[in-house]
Amino acid sequence: MTKQGEIDYVKNIGNEGMLHALNKPFSDSECGFYLIDIGIIIGLLPEPLAKLLDLGVGTGWTSAFFAKRGYEVLGQDICPDMISLANKNKDRYQALSTSFIISDYENLEFSEEFDCAVFYDSLHHAENEHLALEKVYKALKPGGVLITAEPGKGHSKSLDGKKAMLKYGVTEKAD
Repeated sequence: MTKQGEIDYVKNIGNEGMLHALNKPFSDSECGFYLIDIGIIIGLLPEPLAKLLDLGVGTGWTSAFFAKRGYEVLGQDICPDMISLANKNKDRYQALSTSFIISDYENLEFSEEFDCAVFYDSLHHAENEHLALEKVYKALKPGGVLITAEPGKGHSKSLDGKKAMLKYGVTEKAD
């Protein structure tokens, strides 16, 4: 798959899909699992006021949650339309310590700027996950923490994974 599928994702999912994405995690049948995941991640992060890099943020709901907990958050996504939605969620959740950039996490150019970084359900969209991890480790301060939470083995072969790849042209790895 190509990165263009990721960039055009919001345009391709239609208004109903966009509203579902904007209201995530609450709009999703997996809401309880997402909230559990975020609770676990927050429990593994350094104490608040740490500077957090949130990677592949989509609509930014994770960034808003991290900011409400007290982190200074920079959220990143390759899709400009997702960043527009993320800014709506920033306002909705009054996540004042959050900012967003349009960027490919495989091309990040940060150097020792963040205390922690999180890939939540996003690393499997990388064309080169090793390069993405390399770039993020470079962005972390010495002793920084990187947390990844991914859908797991078999995801790209699941019905949902196959449907997303065929219908939207996105990358779905996890095998």
